[in-house]
Amino acid sequence: MTTSEAVTARVIAVHKETSIVRGPDGVDRPAIVSGRFRFDALAPSDYPAVGDRVSVAHPQEPAVITAVLPRRSAFVR
Repeated sequence: MTTSEAVTARVIAVHKETSIVRGPDGVDRPAIVSGRFRFDALAPSDYPAVGDRVSVAHPQEPAVITAVLPRRSAFVR
């Protein structure tokens, strides 16, 4: 992830306010959700979960998650 354009990444871990994402280059990096994302989220299920594909901007560390791409399935309690 060397450009400032948004790229797709996979969430591989979530630790309270920080997620670990794996980009298309195969490198794991910490990521945080953007302020706009946090403001627009209506429920905890709107936040990234392990396995989600996300759009990541600003690939430097920490990366910034701008959107969760549509989920195909989910485990719900």
